[in-house]
Amino acid sequence: MFPHETAQASIDLKAKVLFLIHWSKFDVSIHDWDEPTIRIIKEADKRAINIATPRKPKPLLIAQATSYNSD
Repeated sequence: MFPHETAQASIDLKAKVLFLIHWSKFDVSIHDWDEPTIRIIKEADKRAINIATPRKPKPLLIAQATSYNSD
């Protein structure tokens, strides 16, 4: 899915938090490894979607994942 499709899917599914998985695992694309994540964060901001992403190398505790924090 493209970032805009992922954002729309989270709306369609009435998700409380959009949690990104399957990103930055392998660097085999022509774009920068973090470009899709940057795009989905921008899309989520436009659509007021709560988003959670792990920060490399820190783990993300699902119980604490309520919204994206840019700190």
